[in-house]
Amino acid sequence: MAASTAPSALVRRFGVVAGAVSVVSVVVTVFPADEAGATPRWRVAENVKLRIGGGLANFDGLTAVSPKLAWSVLGHGMGAGGAALLRWDGAKWSRQRLPDGLARSSVSDLGASSGTNLWLSGQNEEMTQSYLARWDGRGWKSKLIPAGDSVERLLVRGAKDVWYFTLKGKAGHYDGRKWRTYDMGFTAFSAVGTGRKVWAVGGDTDTGTPHASVWDGRKWKATRIPGEGMMYGVTSSAGKVWTAGMVAGKSTLLRWNGKAWKKAKAPRIAVKDLVSDGSGGLWASSWPAYPAVQSGIYHFTKGRWARASVKDMPGSKHPLAVNRMVRVPGGGTSLWAVAGHDNGKTDTDALILKHG
Repeated sequence: MAASTAPSALVRRFGVVAGAVSVVSVVVTVFPADEAGATPRWRVAENVKLRIGGGLANFDGLTAVSPKLAWSVLGHGMGAGGAALLRWDGAKWSRQRLPDGLARSSVSDLGASSGTNLWLSGQNEEMTQSYLARWDGRGWKSKLIPAGDSVERLLVRGAKDVWYFTLKGKAGHYDGRKWRTYDMGFTAFSAVGTGRKVWAVGGDTDTGTPHASVWDGRKWKATRIPGEGMMYGVTSSAGKVWTAGMVAGKSTLLRWNGKAWKKAKAPRIAVKDLVSDGSGGLWASSWPAYPAVQSGIYHFTKGRWARASVKDMPGSKHPLAVNRMVRVPGGGTSLWAVAGHDNGKTDTDALILKHG
């Protein structure tokens, strides 16, 4: 996602938009919940039928605050400008009205810590300027990212603790009053907070070197991952930090032992996202694979990996691309995921998946 010069039009479009977020209808196909007493498993909760700019909308981001509050964002499947924000209120998903500047932009990620602290990142309609935008419960306010860079990942830990990570290896931190920027030296594709610490993983896209760094509350400290490749997921489960990716051409799962990364049994897939299952294990999603049977969601528990089934999945000859997974705070082992079937160019559907 390249960016160049900064148009002042972006600031004019959604510098500050007052008033409450209004709700408009979104056409969805709703599937019934699992039968009472059945073992908790993944299911298709909704199949969203939404078009943006003449094309089918696909999911670009997902965040959850509680069992009764979550958000997801969709963009144009072919990468053109346009975004739609959906909100879960504990009973249904509804589309939220965005100001024109955001609705015409391309959103890359979102994160939230409460109903009055929601953040979006993306690029303007012309794809010439990257931004951050915050909903504080009353209106939207925006911040521009230096020209020539773009935000890859957001980590929202609280109203006074927000991180963004960019394509060109920068990290920005907001403490509730001001922003401070740090040079990571690599592109971070995933980040997780554990107490006062923040872990970010990714790699140098020029040299193909994997990287993982930890923020100790004062500075970023690099940790060594040998070999060539890239790390795509990081999470904390039962007090342990895990990261997954591709190193030396092989799927790799590593666990931090307090001093170094140690290899663990990796799934036989290219991991795209990695989250805790809430009971000491892990959930991993794969990059789209051909044939389709290799793609999907995998569970790691008691040292073993198993591919999960998804109830009510629509039939498709294309592999399933699970773009993002999040565990629901306060929801035990409950998770949300957003996905679609990938035909090699875009997703042919937009699915919200639920576990638990």
